[in-house]
Amino acid sequence: NRVVAVALGWTSPTNQTPTMTIGGVAAKPAIGMLRHGGDLHTAMFYLRVPTGTTSDFIASIAGSDNDNIDIVVWKVVANNEAPFWNDGKLALSGGSNSLTKTGLLSGMVCAAAVYGSGAISGFTGSWSGSDTLTEHVDAAAGAARVAGYSVALTGGGDFGVTYNNGSTAYPYIATIAVWQ
Repeated sequence: NRVVAVALGWTSPTNQTPTMTIGGVAAKPAIGMLRHGGDLHTAMFYLRVPTGTTSDFIASIAGSDNDNIDIVVWKVVANNEAPFWNDGKLALSGGSNSLTKTGLLSGMVCAAAVYGSGAISGFTGSWSGSDTLTEHVDAAAGAARVAGYSVALTGGGDFGVTYNNGSTAYPYIATIAVWQ
């Protein structure tokens, strides 16, 4: 029941949809690609990987001048390989924005990633449920910043993640997927 989920974030002046392999097997797009006006891009992939403890993750992004490539990886234990729900949001002006899915069930797993540009000092993630949201990474990478979050639901309800980068001057992109 193990699914590996991977979020990519990168900057590039070209608009190229990436591909990804996990252990040499083509991963499936949960969110093919989001592009924020200029250079910000993000995508999310998944693949059922029932065994093994290590693997190569290879992202292929065509074009030139790809920079600040960041990756967030989650192990998701779920009955279904494909996400139950997925979405992305462009935060064109930075500041605080949110993604929400209502009516989720106990046992669902949510993974979310944020990728931003400029001198963002950090992201803060919060959500509306009673389970604990875990922040896996919030780190600067060159002229960009990436953060990754997850939560396993022990009760039903709504899942709404709010991201705030602390500044309206720098844009960012958020992606989220829910497995059951």
